[in-house]
Amino acid sequence: MNRKTSLILLLAMVVVLSVTLLAGCSSRPSYSDDPESLLNFVGKIVRWMHGWVGNYGWTVVVFTVFLKIITLPLDFWQRISTRKTSMMMSKMQPVLDEIDARYGKDPQRANMEKQKVYKKYGFSTASSCLPMIITMVVFFVMFGGLTSYSNYNSVVNYQNLSSHYNEQYMTLVKADENYIAYYNQLIAEGKEEEAAAQSALRKFYENHKETNQTYVNTALDTIPEYYQQNHESWLWIQNIWQPDTWSPIMVDYQKFISNFSNQDIENYVSEQQYNNIREKVLSSTDRSWNGLMILPLMSVGLSFLSIFISQKLDRRKDAPKPANDTQAATNRTMMIMMPLMMAFFGFMYTGAFAIYMVFNYMLSIITTVALKVPVDKIVSKSLAKAENLSSSQKESYKR
Repeated sequence: MNRKTSLILLLAMVVVLSVTLLAGCSSRPSYSDDPESLLNFVGKIVRWMHGWVGNYGWTVVVFTVFLKIITLPLDFWQRISTRKTSMMMSKMQPVLDEIDARYGKDPQRANMEKQKVYKKYGFSTASSCLPMIITMVVFFVMFGGLTSYSNYNSVVNYQNLSSHYNEQYMTLVKADENYIAYYNQLIAEGKEEEAAAQSALRKFYENHKETNQTYVNTALDTIPEYYQQNHESWLWIQNIWQPDTWSPIMVDYQKFISNFSNQDIENYVSEQQYNNIREKVLSSTDRSWNGLMILPLMSVGLSFLSIFISQKLDRRKDAPKPANDTQAATNRTMMIMMPLMMAFFGFMYTGAFAIYMVFNYMLSIITTVALKVPVDKIVSKSLAKAENLSSSQKESYKR
C-alpha cells in the first residue's frame, strides 16, 4: 500500500466515523412517560444485567467482559489479519522495491506489476483497514447503547424524584383542615369524587398560597434524603451517567430537555419543578462535582499503552525494513489520534462509557499478550508458501 492510498483510506475512515458519530448525536429520542421506549438493544441488555448485578458501574464492567468474550473469535481473526498483513507487506517489500527500480519511469506498468504481486499473495490494500473499522463499529455500538441507557436512567431518576415529591406534597395538602372542609363540601353537593378532589386542590392553592408554599418547601426538603437512599454511586463517581469530571451529579433543565426531540416537552417536565428538585439533589452532597477525572485519564493512558504494546509485539528483528515510512507514519498517527479520541469521549460523555473504555483496554492488553504466540504460529504457517513465492518472484525481477 503506497502512502497516497494509505492516507486516502485513513481519511475515508475518519469521514465515515465522523458521520456515524454526528448521526448518533443528532438522532434524539422522543421523551415519553414510558422510559422503556428509550432503550435500544444494548441498553436492554445492560438493564437486564443490572437486575442481577445490582450496581450500574459493576454492570458496565460485567457487560464489557461479556462483550469481550462474545467478540473474542472476531478479535482473534482481527489480530491474525493485522499480523498477516504486516508480515505479508514485509515479505513483499523486496519484490515491490525491485518493481519500482525496474519500472520507475513507467508508473502505470509498475502499478500493474504490483497488482500481480498482490494478487499472488492474496493481499488487499483495503483489508488492512478492515480490522480497525470493525473495532470502531463495536465501539460506536457500545456508545449508542450506553447513551440510550443514560437517557433512560435520567428519565427514570427524574420521574422517581418527581413522584416522591408529589406524594409528599399531596400527603401534606390532604391533611390540611381547610382542604378537608372544602373537599367534604363538594362531596356533599353531589360532585364526583375525582372532580371534587381536583377542584378542592385548585381552590386550596388559590386561597392558601402561603400555606401551600410551606407544603411545597416541606415536600422538597425530603428530596435529599430520598435521593441518598435510592441513588447508586460507583467508587469515587457519584453518578456514572454523568462524566467523571467536575460536572454536577444532575444536569440542568436545558441540558436535560436537549436530549429529547419533543417540542412540547415542557408539558411532560415542568421547568420550575425540575429546577427545584435538582437544587435539592445537588444539596444532598458536600461535593459539587461528580468525579475526579480518573477514568478519562486512565482511558488515554491505556489507549496509548495498548497501541504501544501491540506495535512492540508486532516488530520482528528479522523483518526487512520497508523502503518507505508509510507504516511508521501510520503507527505514529495512531499513537496520537486514538488517545486524543479517548480523551474526548472520556471527558465529554458519561462515566459509564469511560468505565467501558478503561476495562476494554485492560482486556485488550491482556488478549494482545496472550494471543501473540498462537497468532504468530497461525500466520507463519499460512505464509510459509508465500515466503517461497517471494524469493522466486524477487529473482525473476532481478533477471
